[in-house]
Amino acid sequence: MRPKRYPLQEVLDEFGPPQGDGPISQAEAERYRGRIPDAMIEFWLNHGRGSWRNGLYWLCDPEQLRPVMETLFKDDPEIRPGEVIPYLRDAFGYIKAWHPRLKLVSIATNLAEVSNTDITVQVINGERPFDDDLAVAGPVYRAVARDDSWANAVDGTPVFDAVLARLGPIREDQVYVMTPHFLLGGDGVAEDFSIGGLVEYLGFLIQTQPFTRTRYISPDEGGRKPFGQLEPVRTIGHDRLIE
Repeated sequence: MRPKRYPLQEVLDEFGPPQGDGPISQAEAERYRGRIPDAMIEFWLNHGRGSWRNGLYWLCDPEQLRPVMETLFKDDPEIRPGEVIPYLRDAFGYIKAWHPRLKLVSIATNLAEVSNTDITVQVINGERPFDDDLAVAGPVYRAVARDDSWANAVDGTPVFDAVLARLGPIREDQVYVMTPHFLLGGDGVAEDFSIGGLVEYLGFLIQTQPFTRTRYISPDEGGRKPFGQLEPVRTIGHDRLIE
């Protein structure tokens, strides 16, 4: 028998609760009941939201990023803004969200890409090891346990430690802002970052250029890279790719 797994317990055991204002109220939690797996709601009730690793990763208030979701997915033929519940983000604005059908939605704001993963459909040794609770929890431990945040575009090394040392930590309503931005000709190196407002910066990025809906192609499906690849499918807000 497969041993029982407790969502988010590994994060608590290794890193402790997030640094923040403590547990949320029952009334606030019930606003999200049925919209995001119960494992995340119970974690909010018991441990609250906040940051780990000096602000590198944040369990965030979905309502804080509601304007971003409304703008990004306005009139999208597949993804309704109200169904997207952002719950995890990094210091550079990368977002993980939950969607009732698509499951894990990744919003790579600095690359203008949206993708999704549904690990609940995977079958390993004849079983489906992930339910919704484990699926929503998985990205949290993966993020906090390793630094997969923005990397130097020149040599591929993460920039967080250098940015933190130069600028200090951010608040929950802030983000490290890339100026000039990578998509607008910047180098994407640690020296390009300053501190700015989270919602304001992400709103700017959404207006800068269209976001692309991508899908993952595994090597078994013909993906050319050793671990597969992301393929552009369409432009967010449209049913096809828009030049």
